[in-house]
Amino acid sequence: MLIKTGKPFVMENVTNAPIRKDLLLCGEMFGIGVIRHRKFEIEGFKAFQPTHKKHRGKCSEGYYVTVAGHGGDAKHTSLKSWQDGMQIPWMRNKKTLAESIPPAYSKYILEQFLKCR
Repeated sequence: MLIKTGKPFVMENVTNAPIRKDLLLCGEMFGIGVIRHRKFEIEGFKAFQPTHKKHRGKCSEGYYVTVAGHGGDAKHTSLKSWQDGMQIPWMRNKKTLAESIPPAYSKYILEQFLKCR
């Protein structure tokens, strides 16, 4: 139905979701403190795939925060650590944060869209 509109669109989901993988983004690509691999199906414009940098370490080693479910690593499960990792200080609910994508991802996709226009 979206394709029939003729309008550009973007769908986001986790890496094993049944959508096209036109773009894969990770927090390490933007220097933020969360490993949050998300794939995007993009229609109506092209987005350059940034290089997926090697992760510097593991969440359990303090390099990143896990923002999912209840957080996994007990050292980094506070609301503040999630807000900082995702760069979303205005969200005050961990369940909502767990369902979000970092604004850096949205900004990147918008910049790619504007380059194509």
